[in-house]
Amino acid sequence: MSQIKFVYFDTGDVLFEWRDVLDRFEAMSNKSFEETLAVFTKYDDDVCRGKITPQQLWKYLKKELGMKEEIDNFIDWWNDNFKPIQAMHQLVRDIAKKYKIGVLTNIYEGSFVRMLAQGNIPNIAYDAVIQSCELGFIKPEEEIYEFAQKSAMVLASEILFIDNKTENIDKAKELGWQTVWYDVENHHRSEEEIRQVLGLNS
Repeated sequence: MSQIKFVYFDTGDVLFEWRDVLDRFEAMSNKSFEETLAVFTKYDDDVCRGKITPQQLWKYLKKELGMKEEIDNFIDWWNDNFKPIQAMHQLVRDIAKKYKIGVLTNIYEGSFVRMLAQGNIPNIAYDAVIQSCELGFIKPEEEIYEFAQKSAMVLASEILFIDNKTENIDKAKELGWQTVWYDVENHHRSEEEIRQVLGLNS
């Protein structure tokens, strides 16, 4: 796969773990995990599209889940609960030495800058940063991939995309991108596969 010229990474569950925050929501609420997840899922896409702000999300969660806590800056609190995947951070730095690199992510307004500051994603000079909240489209919608390809300024077949969700990978494949599905249950295997595809030494 030597024709790869640009590598796009997803962020959540690829560069950092974030799902502990759902356990925090459950602990703060008077609902079951399933009920908590259902309420969160109801609004998550709208925040990622930029239709509602992260602070509005917190307002809805607090009301519908019966939470008593006060969070004045939800996006800071949100990012404070992430855990960076350090081996992937090193891999990103290694890849950036040989390839153009970017992120393609469904993300909340203000979160990217916060993630950089917190060290939840590698603080490098990305060649493209594609944030759903700025475009109004989310993966796996075709429009966000088309914008990402234009931003990369390479052919579809010259892009490698790494994501943990099969529906996002499937859309990228459909558009002619090369892909690696990131297995959140087996970080090491996924890291080794990425290195192999890109011809990097382990």
